[in-house]
Amino acid sequence: MVSVSAAEADAADVDAVTRVATEYFQAWLAGDGERIRACLHPALAKRAPEQPGSASLLMHEDPTYRPGDRLGVW
Repeated sequence: MVSVSAAEADAADVDAVTRVATEYFQAWLAGDGERIRACLHPALAKRAPEQPGSASLLMHEDPTYRPGDRLGVW
């Protein structure tokens, strides 16, 4: 088993998040829905606030969403 320090784990997490965020924005700017979809967790792909602009964090999930659905290009 390989032992990893907290600092190394934190650095690895920061690197992973940076890579995914960069890929997401590059895909968005390119209009590449497949690349965008690959960056997102399926449960996060189609959510919207129940009341936009409210202080509530309750989310309404699209009842028509099925795992494997494709994202449209926005």
